[in-house]
Amino acid sequence: MTIHGEYRLYLAEWLRVVPSLCRNLKAAYLLCIVALVFPIISVPVAAVPFLVLAVLFATGLLSLPGTWLSMRRQRAIFEAPQSLDATPDELHVSSAYADATYKWSVFRSDGRELPTMFALRTSGGTYFVISKRAFSAADLVAFRGILEAHKLLR
Repeated sequence: MTIHGEYRLYLAEWLRVVPSLCRNLKAAYLLCIVALVFPIISVPVAAVPFLVLAVLFATGLLSLPGTWLSMRRQRAIFEAPQSLDATPDELHVSSAYADATYKWSVFRSDGRELPTMFALRTSGGTYFVISKRAFSAADLVAFRGILEAHKLLR
């Protein structure tokens, strides 16, 4: 059984989900602890930058400017139409710029299903995103089933 899909991922669509993928709660907690020291030593104003950074880490908003800049420079590559074929054994993705086949074992078990896309995490730690618009309703269910069978979604 092969599930076929075609889509084009837009920069604005990706930027809407980047914060949810880039949250760093450990860093936010650490910054809050550091910020608590300043009122103790009678310099409460010095805690403000640490608290602002903690909020940016906790929400993932800190990653937006860098992501936007790097993707804007390569917008033609990033927004190129893609075609994919998924089987129970592998995922084949092709576009005008690349053609690749991935075994499902390349992806880690902490992938996410978001409202508009699947964000699969590679063993290198980067996200590989697939828009849900690529599939018909039946194919979307079948694709989700493949991901769940390989335990790629948390």
